[in-house]
Amino acid sequence: MTETIDGMALVAPVFDAFILDQYGVLHDGIAPYAGVLDALRQLAAAGKPVAILSNSGKRAETNRNRLIRLGIPARLYSHIVTSGEVTWQALRDRPEPFWRSLGRRCLHVTRGDDHSLLDGLDLERASSPAAADFVLASGIDTPARSVDDYRPLLAVAAERGLPMVCANPDRVAVDGGRLIDSVGALAALYESLGGRVRYVGKPWPEVFAACLDALGTAPARTVMVGDNPETDIAGAQAIGLATIRVLSGVPNPVSAPADRRIDPPDFILSTFRW
Repeated sequence: MTETIDGMALVAPVFDAFILDQYGVLHDGIAPYAGVLDALRQLAAAGKPVAILSNSGKRAETNRNRLIRLGIPARLYSHIVTSGEVTWQALRDRPEPFWRSLGRRCLHVTRGDDHSLLDGLDLERASSPAAADFVLASGIDTPARSVDDYRPLLAVAAERGLPMVCANPDRVAVDGGRLIDSVGALAALYESLGGRVRYVGKPWPEVFAACLDALGTAPARTVMVGDNPETDIAGAQAIGLATIRVLSGVPNPVSAPADRRIDPPDFILSTFRW
């Protein structure tokens, strides 16, 4: 049964560690929500480690610097995990057969000319699907380009049977207060063309497992705080985490597997505050 709470002070003694969604829980893309910095300070003072989890297709350090610019200093949390970072590590370490099967020639679909996700990896950037072993989608040039503008490129890649790694499953993002297509929409188009997609990010389990590894805590003793039922809540429930849904976030519907059940969260909180 879901319990409505007034603040994190009521649940802090119950759990050993906390995983926090970034956008919609900590900030609105411009500044931290009221009460966020105090809540982070109080959790730190109570000795509760915090991992910030984001579906960003960029690496963790890039997101850490962004949080600093938004006014959230790194000293207020223990770890930051992004889908981009987990993707980078998997491409480096090749931990399972899927990753080992990808080859080294990467067609990188990104925003602008940002190929920093490939830095430090033993990969060759391919200029076309014909020269690639796989597709890595980490960014998209919306609103300047629509998802459909990518159809000719993706159709060739799908025809060749290239697997796609999607480093940000979110189908929409917020830009200047409006919703625009994001990388997950590109991956959905690729699937509709017959392409095979490996998603890295919420609600898929790899990123939650990375948070637990960083925190060193068991799922039953860790709680996920998020605003999106499809990604934050469903993904956390699937790996055995307790959940707190925060109501302050901007609606951000994304791709959740059709067979993924979304149960009510354990707690509801109007905003992330102490």
